[in-house]
Amino acid sequence: GALEAGDPGAAAQAFAHALDLWRGRAFTGLDGCMALRADAAMLDEFRLQVLEHWAAAQLELGNPQELVRRLRSAVGEHPARERLHELLMTGLFRSGDQVGALGVFRDLRTHLAGEFGLEPGEAMRELQRRVLHQELPAAAGADGLPEQKPLPIGEPGRPSPRPLRPCPSAFVG
Repeated sequence: GALEAGDPGAAAQAFAHALDLWRGRAFTGLDGCMALRADAAMLDEFRLQVLEHWAAAQLELGNPQELVRRLRSAVGEHPARERLHELLMTGLFRSGDQVGALGVFRDLRTHLAGEFGLEPGEAMRELQRRVLHQELPAAAGADGLPEQKPLPIGEPGRPSPRPLRPCPSAFVG
């Protein structure tokens, strides 16, 4: 894609367009249809990956304020998703808010310990250390975050899109 080709502007624009087309959770209102749950989860995961790639492109472009606004709500909706926290921490730090960036780490750590009895992963701990010591680049460029590849549709070993099964309107048995 455009991000791998070294064009973060085109990538950010494409990701933003895709995100603007999205409206809420996949298949909202059809929660009772068991046949759609796996498809809904896959689409929601894909949307989160697009959001993460958009945020990475914004960091490359030097627009941390733009991603901070959008990622704050995403982190609230997905409090255990470390990649969102990494991007938000980086955006806050690059916006000049070191304390806010460290607060994101603290909130994640509290949530993971309370819900799962876990500590943040190595990448998050390393990012916290770099923010504490102000070793993270303040401007666009290499941010030291692990590369996240988008979920390619139709890649070998990944499910390809398929027509959705209709939900039965009533059960007869």
